[in-house]
Amino acid sequence: MTENTGQDAESPMQVVHFLLYGEERLPFRLVRRGTARGSIRIAVTPQGEIIVTADAATSLEAVEDVLQQRVRWLLETRERFQAQRAHALPRRFVGGETHFYLGRRHQLRIVDESEGKHVRLLRGRLVVPSRYPWSEEPAVLASRTEEIRRRLEAWYRQRAEDVLPQYFERMLPLVPWADRPPLRLVRMKARWGSCTPQGVVLLNPDLVRAPRHCIEYVILHELCHLREHRHSPFFWQLLAQVCPDWQARRAELDSMAEIWLGKEETGVLSVRGSV
Repeated sequence: MTENTGQDAESPMQVVHFLLYGEERLPFRLVRRGTARGSIRIAVTPQGEIIVTADAATSLEAVEDVLQQRVRWLLETRERFQAQRAHALPRRFVGGETHFYLGRRHQLRIVDESEGKHVRLLRGRLVVPSRYPWSEEPAVLASRTEEIRRRLEAWYRQRAEDVLPQYFERMLPLVPWADRPPLRLVRMKARWGSCTPQGVVLLNPDLVRAPRHCIEYVILHELCHLREHRHSPFFWQLLAQVCPDWQARRAELDSMAEIWLGKEETGVLSVRGSV
């Protein structure tokens, strides 16, 4: 059953259909792209949207048959994403809370400033000093929370400035068309990275919270934009050459973004767009 269609200057034809499963109607977006003849790719976004990519010659019936065979996987994947999102709670900056660095969990430990004035990573814990003792008095508690948040964010920013350029340098030899473009760290609300029309690569400093292989994917994605700025079939071919498993890395970024960042928003950070 067809619901609506959509197409823009850079996007392939996309049509929303419904798959009947018992009494449930599962919507899925069918994207027609120049993939290998007969190949069908199925993806589930963190928001629960089912996206199927197929070439123009593949019939809707063939697509629905494949989905029917994978319907249990589709439902289980959607439920898993829902469970992950349920744990994506906003940060409170209290002792014992989990924070991420390079994809690994680290418990927050609050100490008195007498033990040192700098945030440090120590035996799997993020140790943050505070001048304010624990107190239930609202004003003191608010000041303590803000101080911890500010010091931790400054530490993450410093780590991003140290680490992300290193990964950038490591990825450059894999992309022969990239002649050492400028790199800037810019906090972005809805992207992990971007590439400007002038050839400046932008990375979100929050990317330092993600695993190493995801950081590499974002950088390679943006470096491919130096040769092809649009998300055209040629762009995806370039990306597949330098990062063959890019789809798995992007799926991990999309599915875990809110947990890594501990944000309340429902939007997902991605690298699907360019400035």
